[in-house]
Amino acid sequence: MNDLLAMDIGSSLAFGTLSAGQSLSPLSALTIVTATGNVGLDQTLEGTHMYSVGNTISVENQKYSLNSGTSYGSGSALSLSPVETELNCLKTKSDIGETKPTYWGIAIPVGTVAGTYGGTNTVIAVKGEFAAW
Repeated sequence: MNDLLAMDIGSSLAFGTLSAGQSLSPLSALTIVTATGNVGLDQTLEGTHMYSVGNTISVENQKYSLNSGTSYGSGSALSLSPVETELNCLKTKSDIGETKPTYWGIAIPVGTVAGTYGGTNTVIAVKGEFAAW
């Protein structure tokens, strides 16, 4: 049987409303990966800077964790380059795929101009280690 590397990521990531100098802590915005193929999954994560009419929030201001309740200061900084995370999402064994969350937060630097900022975070499925299937 050939490997089928497939996932569903669900809805978009939303941090809510924060003011300059605030952070989302603990990390509580969610992406939920559902394995839909026949192999276990890890993931790579990368992002872009966030922009709003000439203003920028650096990609490193976003942090993530695979653990619930992680404080912003203890999260891993998102980067412009892909970083593999050990999601260890089990392969699909029934009609309902296995799921794993990633928790996200952001810090808004002091002096950041108010506005709606947008960027792109990319989540790519990676074949997990066989022992983690």
